[in-house]
Amino acid sequence: MSFRSHTRFDGTVAIVTGASAGLGKAYALELGRLGARVVVNGRSDATQGVVQQIRSAGGEATACQADAREGA
Repeated sequence: MSFRSHTRFDGTVAIVTGASAGLGKAYALELGRLGARVVVNGRSDATQGVVQQIRSAGGEATACQADAREGA
């Protein structure tokens, strides 16, 4: 899901819930590509894989494995 944008997110932190798969993963990867430091949130171990993809592309990311629905 790469779109051509002149927008950059350098110096910002993006928290992406549901980022272990689907649209959340696509958004996390794109935000990382655009310079954001990404907190990859999801309920499965797949969050680690997304973090590795972002880092492999030169971005910064950390995983937060948790259910965002808890506490709602």
